[in-house]
Amino acid sequence: LFYWMKTNRSDIEVYLSLNPFDCCQSRWLIHYLSGPANLVKDAMHLTCNSPKVYAGRRLIDLRADLMNCANEPFHPSNP
Repeated sequence: LFYWMKTNRSDIEVYLSLNPFDCCQSRWLIHYLSGPANLVKDAMHLTCNSPKVYAGRRLIDLRADLMNCANEPFHPSNP
């Protein structure tokens, strides 16, 4: 997404539905989806797969700055 945004192309559309999102690891995406430069055309259909407290919730309904992810177990990609 970063590269596409830097190219300033208006014809780009991104579709991400059916991906299992860990919403604590995807807070940057949640924040991005609420912005005016959102290229994700199916943002209304993106849901959290984990952690359990957010499972099934739509990403666009969450506020990244209010999410409590401090008690999440260690994830290898986020030491």
